[in-house]
Amino acid sequence: MSFAQLREYLGQTVETVKRFCTEINFIKIHYASFLALAFVASILIYPNQNLPYIDALYLGMSMCTQGGLNPVDLNALNSWQQIVVYILPMLTTPIFVNTVVVFVRLHYFRVEFRKHDNVDIAKLSSMQSKYRRTLSRSFMEESKSNQNEEEEEKKEKGKEKEKEKEKEKNEDRTQDFEKTGGIVISEKFIPLTRQRESSLGSIHFSLPPPRRCRDPGDIARSIRLMQHTDQMRAVDDGPALVIGPPQGDLPDTPVAVRASTFNTRSDDPFDVKHRKLERSKTIGALLTRRSSRTHDTPLHPAMSTGYLSYKPHIQSNSVFVDLTAEQQVELSGVEYRALLLLSRILVAYYVGWHILAVVFFTPWGVRKDPAQMFRELGFAPAWWGIFTAASSFNNLGLTLTPTSMSSFASSVYMLLVCPFFMIIGNTGFPIFLRFIIWILFKLTDSYGRMHESLGFLLDHPRRCFTHLFPAGPTWWLFGVIMALNIIDTFIFLALDFHAKVVAVIPAGLRVLTGLFQAVATRTTGFSIIDIGALHPAVIVSYTVMMYINIFPVAMSVRHTNVYEEQTLGIYAIPKKLSGVTTHIMRQVSYDLWFIFIALFILCISEEQKLSSGKISIFNVLFEVTSAYGTVGLSTGYAGTNTSLSGQFSKLGKFIIIVLLYRGRHRALPYSTDRAIIVPSEKLRENDRAQENMMHFKEALQSEQALH
Repeated sequence: MSFAQLREYLGQTVETVKRFCTEINFIKIHYASFLALAFVASILIYPNQNLPYIDALYLGMSMCTQGGLNPVDLNALNSWQQIVVYILPMLTTPIFVNTVVVFVRLHYFRVEFRKHDNVDIAKLSSMQSKYRRTLSRSFMEESKSNQNEEEEEKKEKGKEKEKEKEKEKNEDRTQDFEKTGGIVISEKFIPLTRQRESSLGSIHFSLPPPRRCRDPGDIARSIRLMQHTDQMRAVDDGPALVIGPPQGDLPDTPVAVRASTFNTRSDDPFDVKHRKLERSKTIGALLTRRSSRTHDTPLHPAMSTGYLSYKPHIQSNSVFVDLTAEQQVELSGVEYRALLLLSRILVAYYVGWHILAVVFFTPWGVRKDPAQMFRELGFAPAWWGIFTAASSFNNLGLTLTPTSMSSFASSVYMLLVCPFFMIIGNTGFPIFLRFIIWILFKLTDSYGRMHESLGFLLDHPRRCFTHLFPAGPTWWLFGVIMALNIIDTFIFLALDFHAKVVAVIPAGLRVLTGLFQAVATRTTGFSIIDIGALHPAVIVSYTVMMYINIFPVAMSVRHTNVYEEQTLGIYAIPKKLSGVTTHIMRQVSYDLWFIFIALFILCISEEQKLSSGKISIFNVLFEVTSAYGTVGLSTGYAGTNTSLSGQFSKLGKFIIIVLLYRGRHRALPYSTDRAIIVPSEKLRENDRAQENMMHFKEALQSEQALH
């Protein structure tokens, strides 16, 4: 190879690497990181050499994907290996992964703001909040003076000449003020109403002294003047303090108060190529961005609180369209603060529930009867409580006890507590997260910044987080989860209530047993009874439930995607099909061919066991579905404490590893999901494309309506 050829080859290699780096996204990172973590887990587990490497890799992939299938008895592992199995799944759960995405997006928000504005938005937000409180107190004090002035005015009805002079003075004072914007106060002042907070990501200012105001007498005389203006005649919702808009939107006769000036940068961090902001804003203009409504003016239907100073044009799935450059900056600031608050809530949720799970499981585990059983198995009762708490909440499904949870079938406490943590760590997570945010929204101060950020999260959740849905989809998800659990429990009770495997359980606990297994079938894969001994129809229902376990959350994620139209295409949905139906059809087409290819290969690799009758094709299909659904439920293998796949050949185990790996990624959002895209040129392009698509869709609908 000549030097020229070598240089050309290296150049092509560099270009390929650059292209890969520029095209990298959340989906690619997700695939790469899980593969890397699975190998890391296998390396950490294997050095003891008490199991083959294929089993170490199998166990590593199972724990990283929350697959729950065990090729070996966990009780046979040493303490170090059990600690690895305990820790690594915490770093790969959907809650943890999506929380990391929130922190990454926050970082890139700061990068964008600093790149274009050279400003620390958090500090500026804090400074503006302090100034706002100071300004509010100032006007509150002056309002008392205004009321005293009005009382004195009633006693001086005969001084018409003095009133005319005051009117002329005020008219002279306001000539310069009309060019800058300012504050209008109604005839009867009431306390300052709640102001909406705007983004300060592009604002530089120096705060004026807190009491930098005119003499209260000037304001009182100006109030008397305002009762004759057309602007005040138009106000029909009672006396209020109104923050006047700048320039063209100013009332005809504003109060004679000089406006201090805020200096701002002209760069727009979200569309700097095409738009520029004004160089300066007055106090009146800035406050106008926060709110120009009185207390009784209704909010925009899509806004639960006044976090924006304008009435946005919002399409389906929180698509903001027709925004000016300044409005885009304000929206980005509101979204940044909402993400910042959400990150704290998510950390508290993840850490808090882990701690509570330990609190619920460990005291029960150290009781006399279970503690004795745990010691006989060779591990401390407290360690069982800690491990089982994490396995339940993280939906890992692996247990230190060889028979999964069958030993606790007669414990009402375990039958109630364990399903609760299985739900809140999996399918119930979006429901509980929104419920917590809603509770905080109701409890926080209506005039505070936190209240506004919570309101934005409730109104536009999918702009911020993949697993936080609007109210409607959240209720739909709740209903689907309840329905699936009820259906599964009913089938179990109808077909297996008097079965031998269930007869050993007290009659009063069989309903709870059925409910426990119904929940576990779509979450952790814990087994409270011998699955292989159940009625064949019940096993079929469990197979279906394992396959569709991701559907409720995954369909909610995709249907509420801000860029759903870009994903599906506005022509892609026939009139008789809903968006959810289209997403389901896509998911099924993505899944089925892979499942049947895996089943076909396993029938070849496990031909001897199938021919001998030790296992059936249906048992293999059940195991394949469990692995692909990352559930971990298994019919087992006679005489062992492992999953059925633990007895497969090396090729068979490798197929299960591939199924676990692909199955963990089947519920991911589309690559165009706004909640996983960092602030960048790509995000701006997607926003513009979505806006154009919404306009085109409106035009198409209008044209169809005419015909």
